[in-house]
Amino acid sequence: MQIEYGFASAQNSVIGPDALQISVMYFSGEPSAQSVVPFKEWTDDVDALKQLLEANFFPHMTNTADGKVNIGAALLFANNSVMTVENGVRDNRVPKMLVINTDANSDDNAIAIARQLRREGKLIYVNVIQPPTGALDMNQFYDIAGERDHVFEVQGGATEQMNKFMADIISHFCQNPCDHVLHDHV
Repeated sequence: MQIEYGFASAQNSVIGPDALQISVMYFSGEPSAQSVVPFKEWTDDVDALKQLLEANFFPHMTNTADGKVNIGAALLFANNSVMTVENGVRDNRVPKMLVINTDANSDDNAIAIARQLRREGKLIYVNVIQPPTGALDMNQFYDIAGERDHVFEVQGGATEQMNKFMADIISHFCQNPCDHVLHDHV
């Protein structure tokens, strides 16, 4: 469900060097460096994207910490190792966003790490996929995201949540298309 939600979000966006950029990675106990699909390799071509995910992402989807989930470690890895110029991220004139898709509470200091990243100007979103049994600590996710409207509970087909998520992204990044760092006709 997590992958389907993320993939559906990407399919409903225009992706490119002068539009939305996406990179993905897998984490559980520790982030998987081998699973990273860099910004510069993500494409709007659905078939090419599926091949890229099958080669880079899916083979590395294993829990590395006996069921523990370390969202804080994933946030740090994404910030320090994935969101780099070498991976194709744009310069600091373009806002940065970290999106976490999770079906478990974090077992590390994710809240403190998320607060630091938000102080640096990063937007953080959490897509919570409720497990079939048990309940997740939504307050933890609100603290990680920093804003209640940056936390989305994904259930069923997830269309409504995905639409809210995309609307919020657009509100942050697309308020004035002519005021875009790469839009120079003015």
